[in-house]
Amino acid sequence: MSSLRKLLSNVPDAEVRMRVLNRYINEAEPGAISAEIQACAVSTDQLPSRLLMTSLAHLLMECRPRPSLEAGPFVSEPRKDWPTAVTVARIIGAAMQGDHSYTAPLLRELWQLPDRSDERMLAPHISIEHLALGVRRERARSPRRALFEPLLVENHPSVVTLLARNTRLRDLDAVRMMALRPQHPYALWAMLLRPRWLSSPTVLEAIALNPACQPWMLLTIAPLVPAAVLARVLRTQKLSPEVVGATRELHRGAIAHVADEVLARRRRYLPPVIIEVDEPLEGPGVDLNAALGDIIAPDETPKPLSPPAVAEPQESVAPAPPDSERG
Repeated sequence: MSSLRKLLSNVPDAEVRMRVLNRYINEAEPGAISAEIQACAVSTDQLPSRLLMTSLAHLLMECRPRPSLEAGPFVSEPRKDWPTAVTVARIIGAAMQGDHSYTAPLLRELWQLPDRSDERMLAPHISIEHLALGVRRERARSPRRALFEPLLVENHPSVVTLLARNTRLRDLDAVRMMALRPQHPYALWAMLLRPRWLSSPTVLEAIALNPACQPWMLLTIAPLVPAAVLARVLRTQKLSPEVVGATRELHRGAIAHVADEVLARRRRYLPPVIIEVDEPLEGPGVDLNAALGDIIAPDETPKPLSPPAVAEPQESVAPAPPDSERG
């Protein structure tokens, strides 16, 4: 066990563990950081590795580039001591050189710019649509359950942020919100900003199975959810091959066969390739075999096209005259 994992195991507070990990990422060598993340991601059945991955998920959720919403604040701006883009780029480069299949896709997905389409808010649930956003935010802070319980169908990230901080919120309440369909992706993000819910297996399972869970979010919590849940997500969600391949070695390779099955099925049902030929087909310069070779990989090049077989014309035989006309 590395010294970092030993250090984090002796820190009881989640916020302090995140700050220790943040200082380590800012000061350590990129290759050592990438190797440590990869080693912990595949062995979260051990408590020190799980604590490190939980602290890493907390740190990544906090320092990801923040969106701008049309109505209401989302979360506070990240502090200036978070890892910079240059630091993250160096870790990605070291991960690619070290062939760390989880670390590089995780950081690439996480540091992409937010999609502007995700900034559009969903319509509030019919049961709370009569309440203004400010009223819902005020009730989300209340310790009285009678006031915040109707907000368990909330999908606005700023309200979910306050509900996640409410100490009276129960695990079943958080699971109910995270299992809501449709749910806003940033509402899932707001729940994951709290270390309390990052340590709840049922909440993480509800987030991973929600169709609103984005690829960067899934990769962040993938080492923390059970292998059976992750296998179900790979089979049911439409994920990119890079995201599927990044989960192959997690849980000590327990879902490698599922990732291979999903990738093989994707390759089997690839859309057909359309060949565009600028010259007329009658022209002497058209070579379909060469055109196919430019598009398809060399090991997948089909056999040369053979001209269709043409049936040879048969000689016509005159019918024999009837018996009355013979002689």
